[in-house]
Amino acid sequence: MTLIIDFDVLEKYLLVSLKGSDHPLLSIPAEKLLHPETMDVVLEKGKTAFSAYDLSLPASLIGNALFGLCGALQWVMAQHNQWIDFPLKNLIFQMISLNGYLYGAFQIKQLVLRSIPTDSHAREEFIRSQLSAFYEQEIKPVVQLAAERAGVRPELIWNQYGARMVYLRDFLMEIEPDEQVRQSFLRDYDLLKSLPADLFGKRKNPFICRPRYIDNPQNPGKPLLLRSSCCMYYNRKGGVKCYNCPRLTPEQRMRMQ
Repeated sequence: MTLIIDFDVLEKYLLVSLKGSDHPLLSIPAEKLLHPETMDVVLEKGKTAFSAYDLSLPASLIGNALFGLCGALQWVMAQHNQWIDFPLKNLIFQMISLNGYLYGAFQIKQLVLRSIPTDSHAREEFIRSQLSAFYEQEIKPVVQLAAERAGVRPELIWNQYGARMVYLRDFLMEIEPDEQVRQSFLRDYDLLKSLPADLFGKRKNPFICRPRYIDNPQNPGKPLLLRSSCCMYYNRKGGVKCYNCPRLTPEQRMRMQ
């Protein structure tokens, strides 16, 4: 039986796709993000496209695109018990415009799936090993170089990941009818949070996050998750902070309602 992965979900919410964008503002082999001169070009392109005041916003854009890969792994593991290989050499990084906003996205050149063991102990060991290699060899080097070339601390990127993964968890818990899939996601999420901090080049695993929620004026019956760190989207001409930005005071947030 052929395995069918719903890439519509991954593309819509995590900007990870097989086909990529038809009209990207920028499109490069993802492994070139490890080259300082290419990273400089991407950051400057993002600064210009965003009308940003400095390179912190395009660095955040790159970091959020990388999170899309992190989220896609957790999603597919829970839904299909499959591991997607995401080496940079098999990806294309794109800068795209959607509904008037700019995003970083990844296109998969060739889909490579591996079955995850079903035995609980073997499954845990497999996932722990694969996640460790993924973050240490693929994600961390790009985060560190993006931060270095942008003149910001890597925490600007990493600190956003905690709430983003909580949001993905909450979303899956809400839409997924299969209890087995929900429990699988939660177990794999716990594994992710148990990885040692040095895999990320930090003193704390960035996915360890105590979620905080605030009132949602657009949907009073559904609290809004507070971001774990600012995405820097305000740091541009005409920019404003998001309603759920942790840098806002309650008084400032009240004035935005």
